[in-house]
Amino acid sequence: MPNFILPIFFVIFIFVCTAHAEDGENTGELNIESKTELYSANLYIKAEDNDVSEKEKEDDRKRDKIGMGETIELTLSGKEALVGDPSKIEWKIVGEGANFVGETKGKKKVTLEISNELKGNISLKVQAITEGQKVIEGETKPAEKEFFIKVPSHLTAQHARKAPKSQE
Repeated sequence: MPNFILPIFFVIFIFVCTAHAEDGENTGELNIESKTELYSANLYIKAEDNDVSEKEKEDDRKRDKIGMGETIELTLSGKEALVGDPSKIEWKIVGEGANFVGETKGKKKVTLEISNELKGNISLKVQAITEGQKVIEGETKPAEKEFFIKVPSHLTAQHARKAPKSQE
């Protein structure tokens, strides 16, 4: 067997293992997964002209660019050892323009509601603070997700159907 095949095999093996490690369960990190209640306006517009796959719909609901007034379900995921005692999970919003709906203390799944009275685009972060979170350089690093909230600057109308051809 030629000498160059073994290093190539090793590089491919490392690549496959690294790609697989992007799953939240395998990276040793806690993640906040988000799922919007509704699809984006862009997806609804696209669906008028084209078929939209289930994957496109699923990916759309995981977006971090959110419209004002939207509701988002947040789920803390990752290794259980990093969560520690689930009853001690605390959720925190860094920034203004959103509130949690219902009880959040000790919950792995919470609901975030974006205000519908915003005056301009904003960004905010949501953090999940756990008992077992990592300490980096002497500070605890909570799981965190940033959202960019868009406020429409203008509205336009688009006809849903093309005008019928005239009959002569």
